[in-house]
Parts: sequence; structure tokens; C-alpha cells
Amino acid sequence: MRKDLIKKEHFFFGSRRIAFLIFNKTHSNVFVTLVDYKMKVIVCKNSGACNVGSTKKKKRAPQAVESIVKELSYFFKIYQIKVLDIIFRFRVTSHTLILVKELSSLGIVIRRFMQRLRIGHNGMRGRKLRRI
Repeated sequence: MRKDLIKKEHFFFGSRRIAFLIFNKTHSNVFVTLVDYKMKVIVCKNSGACNVGSTKKKKRAPQAVESIVKELSYFFKIYQIKVLDIIFRFRVTSHTLILVKELSSLGIVIRRFMQRLRIGHNGMRGRKLRRI
């Protein structure tokens, strides 16, 4: 990626260089989205695009987070992001521990964690009972 293609003026980080990191896990992939302070998307990375592997098991593994954070470290340096607010779109798992460890190794301060779970209005229909 060329540096002249990236325009820093379009994004707003505030005086403390704060950004949000939205972390979402699905049944077959892990998505990490970096957004500025006004929730404008900077970059979105997933485990499938970060060459983790082609199988569902490898893409969903907690170790996939390491390669995603390595890909995002380039954008942390370009935009000089020092502080992150992390938004989880799932329950806290081992993915969270690895994410925090990788971000702290890059020297990024995590200001707070937020959890925004999707709540179904009526839920799914239950399984039919097994017949014997």
C-alpha cells in the first residue's frame, strides 16, 4: 500500500489519538474493524484475508487473532494510534486474552472494554424432541 493513497485528514482521532476496535466472531471467521472516534471505518480485517488458513477450524482459532493484529499494526503506525476502546460483539473468550496480549506488546493502551451483544427479539425455535 502506497503512503500517498492514505489521507490522514479524513479521520478524526481526538487529541489523545483514540480509536475504536470492533471485534466480532462468527461461526467460521473472526472480524476486526478499526474505526475512528466518529465511528468511520478505517480498515476491516478478518482471519480469512490474513492467510491464517482455509479451513473453518483454523480461521476461528484464537491464534488467528495474532495474525490479524500484525496486519493492523501497520495502520496503528500510520495513524499514530496510541489508545484503543475495544467493542466486543460476542461473549468474552480466549480470543480476548490473546487480543489484549498482542496489543500490549505493540505498546497500545486499552482504555476500556465494551460489550454490544445482539439480542434476538424472540429467539430461535427450540429443537424437536428425540423420538425413540
